This record gives sequence, C-alpha cells and structure tokens, in this order.
Amino acid sequence: MPLSAHLRALIALNPSPRPWHHAWLVALCCAVPAVIGAALDAFQGGLMACMGAMAVMYMPAASLGQRMVTMQVVAFGMAASVALGLLGAWHPALGALILALASALITLICRYFRIPPPGNFFFIMVAAIATVIPFDLHAIPQRVGLIMLGSMSSCALVLGYSLLFPTPVNRTPLPQASDRIRPLVREALITGGLIGLSFQIAHWLELHNPYWVPISCAAILQGSSFRLVWMRKVQRIVGTAAGIVFAWLLFKIPMGPWELSLAIVLLSIVIESLILRNYGLAVIFITPLTVIFAGVAGTGMNHDELVLIRLLDISIGSAIGAIGGWFLHIQRD
Repeated sequence: MPLSAHLRALIALNPSPRPWHHAWLVALCCAVPAVIGAALDAFQGGLMACMGAMAVMYMPAASLGQRMVTMQVVAFGMAASVALGLLGAWHPALGALILALASALITLICRYFRIPPPGNFFFIMVAAIATVIPFDLHAIPQRVGLIMLGSMSSCALVLGYSLLFPTPVNRTPLPQASDRIRPLVREALITGGLIGLSFQIAHWLELHNPYWVPISCAAILQGSSFRLVWMRKVQRIVGTAAGIVFAWLLFKIPMGPWELSLAIVLLSIVIESLILRNYGLAVIFITPLTVIFAGVAGTGMNHDELVLIRLLDISIGSAIGAIGGWFLHIQRD
C-alpha cells in the first residue's frame, strides 16, 4: 500500500454501525457512578464503580433476553478481573504473573466465543489498573463490590434503553463458538505472556504508572491483522501526543468531583462516537479520561505530571504490542 493511502487511513472517518443514541447510553452509564460518588463525597469510590460501568461496551445487538444475559456475564467477568488484579497488587512479580494468566484466560474466552471489539480489552484494562491499587486484603470485597455496583447500574440502564430502542428484527446474530481450539490457546498464551511481560518491564523501568504499559499493549494487540496492529500503534502514539496537549489544557481548569463527573460524560460521548470511526482521534479523548481514572490508583501525582509521563508509557506498551502482533500474525499465517 502506498504511503499516501496509509496517511489517508490514519485520518479517515469510517462509518459506524451504532445508532447515535448508543453514545449517550455509554455516557450515562459512566456518569451515574461518578455523580453518586460526588454526591456522597466518595468520588474515588465512584471512579472505581465507573470502571465496572464499562460493561456497557459489550452490549450486543440481540434480543432483550440475550442482551441481559450477556451483560450479567460481562459484569461477573469485570468483577473477577478486578479481584485478580487486586490480589496481584501484593507484589509486582505476582502482579505480572496474575496479569499474564488472567489476560491469557480472558483472551481465550473472548476468542473462543468470537466476542467482537472491544473483545478482551476492558477486562485487561481494569485488571491492570487494579494491580497498582495499594494492596489491602480486607478492602478487596468492598472494591470488588463497587465494580459490581457499577456493572449492575449499567445493566439496569441497558434494560431501560432496550425497552425504549428495541433491536430491529434483522439484528446481527450473536457470535458462535469457534471450533479451532489449539490456535486459540497458542494465541491466548502469547497474548498473556506479552501483557505480563510489559507490566514487568514497566516495573523494571520504575515507571510511576506501570498499568498504562500493559493497557497500551492490549490495545495494540486488538488488530486482526499485522497491518491493523501497525496502524493502531501509529494512531495510538500520535493520538496520545495530541491527547496529552488536550489533557494538559483541560486540567488547567480547576475541577472538583462535579466538574470531573461532567468531563467523564462529555469525554465518553465523544469517545464512543469516534472509536469505530477513527481510533487515533478517539485516543485524543481517551487520554484525559484515563488520567481521571488514574485517581482510583491513588498515584499521588497531579494531573500535569500524569499527562506528561503518559507518552513514554504508551510508547513502550505500543512497541511491545507491535512486536507481539507481528509474531502473532506470523504464527497465525
């Protein structure tokens, strides 16, 4: 493919199969826990519940019954991912091992049942964030409970949304299980190993936010071909660079819990509207949203420091993901 075609692909807006009101549903699901947390003066807990609310990303275009069953399964998966990550917070080496095993299992399940994008991404994301939350064995049930509350609020909103906007009769059929087990196991093990390794490398380099490296690695590995892997690497780095500038300007505005809740709503709408149209443009707005979510981990850093160091984390994770993507697709071919 000529260079001009690659450049056009980086900025092209692709058609989205999702209706316009889907973005508002996602924003509402993320807003409810944040607003409740702000109202109860427990905004950090609200942010934790916001991560569980990301279950809405997996809402299928299916019948009401199938949709609600899917949402319940995803809610359980999000809670299990966070629980494993919280256990891994005890020690970085244990965190890398748990993240590797959890990522491999998540990838195998998602690939076996042919779960469409975002696939394994959000499960790995919440597990990675949980690995850097200060370890407290007695607080694990409460934290997992917050994740479940966020997921359950999304389930309730999805139910109301489905009654207001029923799925058309000619809906897309649900994905069917794959009959290719051995290649999927190999792919899952490689993916899990890469994500665990990226987390360990982040600790070896003493990065302040090591979870961003495996998250970036997982995002790059979402590509279904090596060309898409490479495109995602470029889009993520360029989009993050632009997003850092945007986040730095945004957080110059003094923000309390209510202002941050509003920012979560607006950013979620824009991200959901762009994520299938152009990944690089969506990353510009994902950057400040993840900086807000970084408050869950209690980093002790201000927003200026967070946005300035994030480009290094993203670049390392994207490079590992690109190398792993090349290896994966060479093996697959």
